[in-house]
Amino acid sequence: MALPQLHIQGPLKDMGRAPPSLAELEQLLASSMETVQAFKAANPHISNLQKLSNRIKRDLLFVTRQQQEVQEQQGSSEQQADLEQFGGLTESRLQGIINNLRGFHGELMALHEAPGVVAVCKKFSSEPPKVWAPSCNMTQKPRAGGSSSSPVAADGEADAAGDSGYSSDSSAYGSSPASAGSSGVFALKGTGTSSHGTGGQQQQQLPASKRTYRRSNDELQQGPASPQNGSNVNAAAAAAAAAAGSESLLVEVDVVAHEGLTWIEVKNQELFGLDSVHWQGSSHTKGLAQQVAALQAVAAAPVNSRRWRCPAVVVFFPSGVSAEVAAALRAMGVAVADGPGSVAALPVPQPPSITNLDVTSLCALVSEVSWGDPHSPQLQAWAARTVHWRDCLAAQIQQPLLPQLHACLDNSQQLVTSCLAVQQFQALMDMFSGPIEQQRWQELLQRVAVYHCTPPEGDPQAGAGQFECAYCSSANGTGSSSSTAGLAVVAAAGVEAASGAGNGSSSDMQGQQQQQQQQLLLYTEPQRIARIDKLGKQQRAVFGLGDALQATTLTANGNAVRCCEQYGVKLEAVLHRPVWLTGM
Repeated sequence: MALPQLHIQGPLKDMGRAPPSLAELEQLLASSMETVQAFKAANPHISNLQKLSNRIKRDLLFVTRQQQEVQEQQGSSEQQADLEQFGGLTESRLQGIINNLRGFHGELMALHEAPGVVAVCKKFSSEPPKVWAPSCNMTQKPRAGGSSSSPVAADGEADAAGDSGYSSDSSAYGSSPASAGSSGVFALKGTGTSSHGTGGQQQQQLPASKRTYRRSNDELQQGPASPQNGSNVNAAAAAAAAAAGSESLLVEVDVVAHEGLTWIEVKNQELFGLDSVHWQGSSHTKGLAQQVAALQAVAAAPVNSRRWRCPAVVVFFPSGVSAEVAAALRAMGVAVADGPGSVAALPVPQPPSITNLDVTSLCALVSEVSWGDPHSPQLQAWAARTVHWRDCLAAQIQQPLLPQLHACLDNSQQLVTSCLAVQQFQALMDMFSGPIEQQRWQELLQRVAVYHCTPPEGDPQAGAGQFECAYCSSANGTGSSSSTAGLAVVAAAGVEAASGAGNGSSSDMQGQQQQQQQQLLLYTEPQRIARIDKLGKQQRAVFGLGDALQATTLTANGNAVRCCEQYGVKLEAVLHRPVWLTGM
């Protein structure tokens, strides 16, 4: 994307050259608007680009009208020359258009440089949204009457293919899609055989003694993370939030980058100091100090947290910044990007090290649609039976799903899922899968740590029916089920299997698994997930696990993700298209 050249700096009186003519302003504005439109066409996922274009267009139409008025007016040759140069613009109005142009140019530069941009000119509030009553209970029972060859895509099969990809304002990974055979926490082969990956860091072994392991939710109270300042921003953001008190604040962020983890405020103006009105503000305008404090206060609001911490606030100065202003901003806990290229140099936040799987992603990882040859006679015959299956296979031919899944999974050091998801998916496997898919499921299950959800503290159901699902009853030795018999052996072994740990003998491994069979991994359902009564129990268990473990949830259930957003809960989720089991 080529940026328009802008050589306008400082107030008109200090410009050192003749102010730009109406024709120059019109050309610069038109070029800026064309740049935004081209960027919008190449990046349709970035929201509010049209809003930025409309702002530029308003100034462009104003300058164009001035040009037309000049042509209609008559006067002396000297007067006519002045009109053609500046039209009827006053000095303050001309200065305003020039300031806007500088701001547009700075925003375009940040938009061009920043990785993972998801929005521009986006408003954020310190208050959660008003909760309406969306119909978003996507709990789905297995289809009755199906044969062993019948497919199923539970929890989100109604989602359109347009939901494929990363959810709005949520996690995405910049790494290139990994091949199906790449190393990492997940590395099954298409034939159904196992290939133990060795990528990622060595995982901590689970305790050998019989006990439960409960993840603490204290980590969720962490403050924001600045790309440059580390923990200094925690106190600054907390102070900003305290200063704001209970007052509801609304701010507009120029560029939202790093998939929502970084808020960039653009200041493209002449150098100024701490005694300037640009810093201190005036009776009718906010200075930069006040603007940054408001951004920090809104970023610190729980409704705006991303990856369980506040977005980092960055102030970008395309034309440079004075040393004293930069130092004052850093003391506030704000990162400073100084000059061209500085935004691109900001450190990229690392994605979560844990990936949480739900029923829909288990379907995608096990189905022969994802692994098999889509042109094979068997899959072609299967797809011909319904329009949904034909669409599923056609989407696979057009864009294979595994590279997208691996782009997420290969960044993970651990795979997790909830016991309710395992129980539901096992029921679907019993009814609708074939031998290849069953073998693939058993191999995947060995790489997954299975967690049981306990109600949040103070919940009336706390302590009641703790091991009510068949999976946990089997793992805890209180019962068994034909669908889940034997699964408890691998429930707690997922961490070690995923990291490739444990290269001992077969007998050692069996003894280790017998010890792990007696363990039950527990997590407490976060309050903000428990209160979303429009989600079914299984969905709350799945997304609550991802929230409690600070994991990325891989899912095709876009309705549930959007339902959580209606409650002010932005999930760390990667959406993919739904896939059916084939019975192969």
